Amino acid sequence: MTKSDDRDFLSRPQGDMGSFEWFCDNPFIPWNTGIMLVKNYNHEFVASNSVFSKYSGYSPKSLIGLNDDDMPWAENKDIYINHEKDIIAGLEYSVIEPLSGIVKTSLFTDKKVIYSKNGIPSGTIATAIILNRAVEFGNLAGTATNMKISDYSGYNLTSSESKVLFFLLKGFSRQKISELAGISTSSHDFHLINIKKKFKVDTRDQLVFSCYEKGFHEFMPYHIVI
Repeated sequence: MTKSDDRDFLSRPQGDMGSFEWFCDNPFIPWNTGIMLVKNYNHEFVASNSVFSKYSGYSPKSLIGLNDDDMPWAENKDIYINHEKDIIAGLEYSVIEPLSGIVKTSLFTDKKVIYSKNGIPSGTIATAIILNRAVEFGNLAGTATNMKISDYSGYNLTSSESKVLFFLLKGFSRQKISELAGISTSSHDFHLINIKKKFKVDTRDQLVFSCYEKGFHEFMPYHIVI
């Protein structure tokens, strides 16, 4: 299936596909742009695509009725289940999360409630993009098990400043931050000065402490993903 085919799949009318029952009857999802999977209210797999099989080791049909306890990433199951519980409870957010499957990677994951034909909430549907090496490296250096996609609200950081701050909070050195952000070390120094001014702090340590107090170490700015 091509990307245009994927768009056609998503744009089909609700009566044709998209209900929980439709996925129960069609456990193989014809979707090749990243991962797509459906779970019921008990966090059991209902349907998935072939990309997900590369990480789980199970075909879409053999996944039916299994849950994260049965997966290679069982020890990290709470990451995924807690996100699903939040979505079912009405929260809306995307995350960066590790996936310790047969092949280890990091995902940019979005989840939504999926409804029955009668409009009854029946579970969650997830779509995930496989992230590039720089994002994986940054994510794995952090302390949070998953990361919310959000700008550093209230500080009006530029795209480059957001990248510098993100990698700084991951604990990287000046040289490594410059490499990951795609800038020179002198540009790094310039952006760091501006960031400290915006946060009204004098030192790098004060900046890091301030960001941890605000929970910014658990955020990944949109500029990193795009």
